[in-house]
Formats: sequence, structure tokens, C-alpha cells
Amino acid sequence: MTSHTDTAGRLVTGLLLVGLGGLFLAHNLDVLDVRPYLRYWPAGLIAIGVASLVQACGASGRIAGVIWIAVGSWLLLEDFDLVHMSPWDLWPLLLVLGGVEQKTRLTAGERSPRLVVRGLVIMGGVEIKN
Repeated sequence: MTSHTDTAGRLVTGLLLVGLGGLFLAHNLDVLDVRPYLRYWPAGLIAIGVASLVQACGASGRIAGVIWIAVGSWLLLEDFDLVHMSPWDLWPLLLVLGGVEQKTRLTAGERSPRLVVRGLVIMGGVEIKN
């Protein structure tokens, strides 16, 4: 059984594919020069983000939707010279966010008493059994 949100995502994806296919077909048949329209390709990322928000079941789906919309909007604004910094310049931010996420997981694990084994041994040994 297909849900309403799944249908919305497939509809957006299908419309994007049909639109792109139609544009490139018209270009190949010398009916239309698509180069001026390629400037708007980040709008597809925005559409993917909106579809993600529509079909989001949890926080991760909403975050992904917001990221798609933000990147698409930024690229579109950059194409129109309204923003003078490329989002590609910020790729190291992914490393920082990944490190923060790992630290957050580690800290959350340390807070759980069943996951933490602590001990101090001075000039001796310790045997831990489960």
C-alpha cells in the first residue's frame, strides 16, 4: 500500500525527470536551446527538498529536506550573483559536523552506566567478567 507522502515524492521525482527529458529532447531536435534553462537546475534540488519535507517521517527526513532546500537555494542565488560564496567552499564543515556527531554519540554512550566500565589499576592487573 502506497502512502500519500510516498506518492508526493514519486510525483515530484517523476515530474523532474519528465521535464529534464523533454528539455534535452527538444535541444537534441534543435527545437529549443536549453542552455539558458540550465541555469535553473538548482530548483530541482529545492523540489527534492520540498518532497523530502512532505514525506518526512522523522527528524532526519526533515533535516535532509531542509539541507536540500538550503543547498539548492544557495546555488540558485549564486547563479544569479546574489551570493558570492560557493557552498562548495564549506565542504570542511561536513568534517566538523561529522566529528561533533561522533563526539555526541560517544558522550551519550558514556552517560549510560551499563555501557561504561571504569577501573584504576596500580602495579597489578584486573580481570573483568560479564
